Amino acid sequence: MGDSDLSRWQTSLHHYLPKTVVSFLKNKEADELQLPESHSFKCAVLFADLKGFTSLTEELTNIGNTESESQHLGTEELATQLNRYMTQIVRFTTKSGGDVLKFAGDAMVAVYEVLDDEDSALELNAEAAIASALKMQTRPEIANYTFQFDPQKNDKKLRKSDTQSTSGDKKVKKSRSSFKRNRKDQNEKIKRKINAEKEKKLKSDHFLLRVKFGISVGEVNIVHIGGAVDTFDSSRIEYLAVGPALKDAFDAEGCCNPGEVVVSAAAMNAVKKNASKYSFKSKGGNFYQVFSNGTPQVPQIAFRRISDKKALSRAMFNYVPAAVAPYLDESKHFESWLSELRRVTTLFCDIGMSDEMMVQLTAGDPEAQEKLHRIFEQIQTFVFKYEGVINKFLVDDKGNTLIIVFGLAPFSHDDDSDRAVLCGIDIINYLNTVDLTPAMGVTTGVCYSGVIGHSGSRREYSIIGDCINMAARLMSLAKKKNAGVPVASRQCLYIETETRKNLRNMKLIQSFVKAKEAVLLKGHKEPVEYYKRDLETMLVLKTFQRPSLRHCRLATVFVKDYGSKNDESINSARYLFYVHPGKTIGDIRDMVVGKVNSKQVEEEKDHWILLYHKVTPDESLTGGARYHNSQSINEFPKDMKILYFEFSRLEKPPKPRSLYGKEDQFYTKRLSIIEKPPNFEGEDSFSIIQRLKNFKKSSGDFLRIIFIEGSYGVGRTFAIDESGLGYHYYTNHSEHKCFHLRTNANPYLGINDPNRYAHVWINLINKILDDKLVEADIDVSDSKTVLKERTKHVLSAFKRSDKMYQGKVAPDSKRDEMQLHVLNDILRIACNETAFTIKKDSIIFGKKDIDTIFSKSDDNVLRARSKIIDPLEMQSILERSEKSQGSEVVMRLLLAIFVGLLPKKHHAYVVIDDSHYMDPYSWWVLLELAENWKNVPLSIILSHRKLGISDALSVAQETMEQNAEIAVSRIQDSYVFAEESTAGIFLRQTRLHARAGSKAQRKAPDTMKTMAYSSLDQHQDVICLISKLQTLDNTEFVEVRARPEYTSHIICNILEVEEPPQEIVSFIQEKTNGNPLFIADAIKLYEKTGAIKLDKYGGFTTAAINFDDDARGKFEAGKDLVPVTIESIVGMIIDKMSVTQQVALKVAALIPKEPPIFDLKLIMDLSPVKKSIEETEHAWEEILNSGIIVEVQDDPGNYKFMNPWVRESIQRRILSKQKEEIVKKFRNL
Repeated sequence: MGDSDLSRWQTSLHHYLPKTVVSFLKNKEADELQLPESHSFKCAVLFADLKGFTSLTEELTNIGNTESESQHLGTEELATQLNRYMTQIVRFTTKSGGDVLKFAGDAMVAVYEVLDDEDSALELNAEAAIASALKMQTRPEIANYTFQFDPQKNDKKLRKSDTQSTSGDKKVKKSRSSFKRNRKDQNEKIKRKINAEKEKKLKSDHFLLRVKFGISVGEVNIVHIGGAVDTFDSSRIEYLAVGPALKDAFDAEGCCNPGEVVVSAAAMNAVKKNASKYSFKSKGGNFYQVFSNGTPQVPQIAFRRISDKKALSRAMFNYVPAAVAPYLDESKHFESWLSELRRVTTLFCDIGMSDEMMVQLTAGDPEAQEKLHRIFEQIQTFVFKYEGVINKFLVDDKGNTLIIVFGLAPFSHDDDSDRAVLCGIDIINYLNTVDLTPAMGVTTGVCYSGVIGHSGSRREYSIIGDCINMAARLMSLAKKKNAGVPVASRQCLYIETETRKNLRNMKLIQSFVKAKEAVLLKGHKEPVEYYKRDLETMLVLKTFQRPSLRHCRLATVFVKDYGSKNDESINSARYLFYVHPGKTIGDIRDMVVGKVNSKQVEEEKDHWILLYHKVTPDESLTGGARYHNSQSINEFPKDMKILYFEFSRLEKPPKPRSLYGKEDQFYTKRLSIIEKPPNFEGEDSFSIIQRLKNFKKSSGDFLRIIFIEGSYGVGRTFAIDESGLGYHYYTNHSEHKCFHLRTNANPYLGINDPNRYAHVWINLINKILDDKLVEADIDVSDSKTVLKERTKHVLSAFKRSDKMYQGKVAPDSKRDEMQLHVLNDILRIACNETAFTIKKDSIIFGKKDIDTIFSKSDDNVLRARSKIIDPLEMQSILERSEKSQGSEVVMRLLLAIFVGLLPKKHHAYVVIDDSHYMDPYSWWVLLELAENWKNVPLSIILSHRKLGISDALSVAQETMEQNAEIAVSRIQDSYVFAEESTAGIFLRQTRLHARAGSKAQRKAPDTMKTMAYSSLDQHQDVICLISKLQTLDNTEFVEVRARPEYTSHIICNILEVEEPPQEIVSFIQEKTNGNPLFIADAIKLYEKTGAIKLDKYGGFTTAAINFDDDARGKFEAGKDLVPVTIESIVGMIIDKMSVTQQVALKVAALIPKEPPIFDLKLIMDLSPVKKSIEETEHAWEEILNSGIIVEVQDDPGNYKFMNPWVRESIQRRILSKQKEEIVKKFRNL
């Protein structure tokens, strides 16, 4: 960043912080701050809070809840009106000398800081705050702010712009006319959705907002805390305002009615000498309503001015959300493109500080500040681990509240709900250890995310929406219901229905149960259902973490009688069965029948059916599934530790089906006749199934690696499951000819989390060791025996692997064996670190001798030992020691142990899911395995999300080799593994003797702090290592793609129907381009709206779609819907792009042409970002690599979106003002 760019960036950025913080940071860098730091000052405090905002939020956001293009109009209108209103308040406040500390949704805190110690200055500032508040209450645009909102009018305005922009094109005119008709139908549907009360309010022409002001005087303390490093290698710092003056202002506002100004007794006393100007009325306690005896006159006061822009600190960046900075490099106008509509998961957290700690913080106690700093830094670590954003930390009238958001720029994921809940659980577990009592509320929904405040002075990056308010209410509810409850019994994390629906992690799904009664929350007219963690389920899930129970399940069976006959011996009951591996559905049914022991069940056994649910039948979102009695529970996903069943009597039972790959599944009947089109490149998920089966048949006594690469939802996991390679089981029994093992790269281990390094290989080794304990029937409660057995297996595996390295003994095996103790804690073993034999009948070296030899620091030791050890052998050991670094030793140890643990006689199959989340160290281990362990009878299948790796580095072989060497060198020079672990300590010790000239030697730290390994370096290193793997003869890369012509057959398979209506098939094929995940989500969506209706009996489906007139009408009305998963995936892809690329995609999505085809010149003409041709072309090339945009076939230079839903997903993020801007530009071209 150049000096001019930096100056522009700093000038804009300082508006996102209060002046008192900007002044404190002047000429300071982030690394100069000794956190926690604090600074205090005397001031008058003004707290402004809007009345009616919560109920207004629900009304406006529900107006657009039709899942159509105008779905977000209410949320956008809410943000627009709030911004206009807050802008007026900010303008008056700053003009009178106030400094806005923070925005908090519909509230704002400002201070009138005293810049000298004179008492008269404090009195004058108090009068300025009071007079400013009174003056604002006389202004109609603040005291009685009214506005209109009609979603039809807003839509009509945009449609008018669209039509005018294409007035010269008859074809486009016709398209626009069709568009208008569709929009008219859609608006009629919106009308019907609005209830009578809302329509009445719309007809009354306005909504009303009013404000309350609380004012006090005293001392405020600004505490700077945090400093944890996020994914972008930047430390994030938060400032927190506390002090008695703030508390008094909050309490004053609590006594206030809309339109009033209430002050504390201290504030009243400060202006008493001007008694002729003001009069006061007691509001109870030490608070008084103030009135102006005439027109309020704001006195002139001294206030901070930011004059020297060059002295502004770069440390400001560490205080502002990462989403903001990229938009500050361009023009002031461009900053408005930062704002957008997003689907997010919001976590409100009251960290549960005690009253005593709050008093200490308010008083400025350094020990309390230090404690809060440590707590907040640890919370930051959890949030960054799951790639969330801390939007705010507030101490206000609602307590001490953290607002954590998942799905905000620059991070969004398709599993943000899981990330939020997992993060919340980690935070709760931690806060419980430091004697705090947290409470949390989690919600998912659409919100406005962007700039709030005055564009010319003070503003912040905030979130607004009904889901945000609901999270705050659920947090308050959790706090209230858990007050006084012991830690072991607290259920302090509440989530609402939308978050529960979006959860993917089966353990999370099963651990949350619906509260017995819905609750009426503030601002909501209807009771809200919510879920909380079930202590009983959590205990069960924890029990199944034991190695001996890892493959077992708990069958929970609910007995219900839907039939006409009544047997009093059959009651609605729940039975629990402990199920061992290998048991079948039929075995479970027999156990249930034995428990029920009913004559009716015996007589009508064909009508009593065992139906499977992912959760309890009452909470299941779908009907139960009937599986074959021969189905093994081993084939259920391994993370489903609790299997829920319903044992029911049905007159017409549903047809049984198979869980995986049986002959009667629809896809095998329907898709086997489809041949690959001649122009189709790559593989589809069904051809991959056969390819993997052939891959398994051709297994030999050698190593093979196959990468299955594909974009989101194309069926990589499905193909692995159906091929039979996806099952996890371990056995050494002779009747089995192979060994299957499956793991996944953990997406929730943050970029700076030391536990992520080599996680995949450590996980695989630990799984095998756990299975060996189960096979040997070891009592896992006997920790000493377990430790001894694991150590024995590791030592045995290391020795066994000796001759498997390139068909001979590994060159470093003798030396490495001495270092096995470095893996003690990560593998849970107990290898000695003191002595080991180098030659069986010659000598034993002690640990100090080994350290001395390998460091070459004492020639006397060498001379003393050289009489016994062969000099050539000793020289070889020392030469390898000089070249070897600690991280290489750990890598070789892990590989040797993993290979040695594999079965002796059978081929092994290892599946690694989500390998795109693997860390560089794990890729380095895989590369070493592929290059030097080729004789191991092992097949590794990696399911890899397409990241453009196949085309990323088309470089010469020599350059590629150099890139791989650089990557390996960077991994070696980085401090991986936790500092306190045996491996981490070993690496830091060996780094003291790093090779000359290495980064480690140049920057060797005095303390044991982790050397930064930036996210950019890690990403580049992964690409380099994968590119090297591509060149090896024992690796194979296969790209999986979606097949549009499979759409009909995939629908058949999902719904288990024979002939879906062609209208539905054609539409879904056009929208999804054959992507199986998108097809499945589309079907769920249309089932929910009633567009797809299945003939049902007793809650379970038969093989027919009832596409009657009602369903057809709902289908037509819902054609503009976009499945949530598609929206999330598109958002995840574009959030990883630069601002230039994101805006280019938004512009492309807004081009009002039919068909929506465009070229790069048109994008450049319309874009608010002005870059050079070279920069734009480079950015566009990366967009094309993402797959979101594709070149039109037989029309070079023209482009379109990969499918219409991608375009519509991007459109849904864009604000109306931005749309109008692009349409207007297009019209003027």
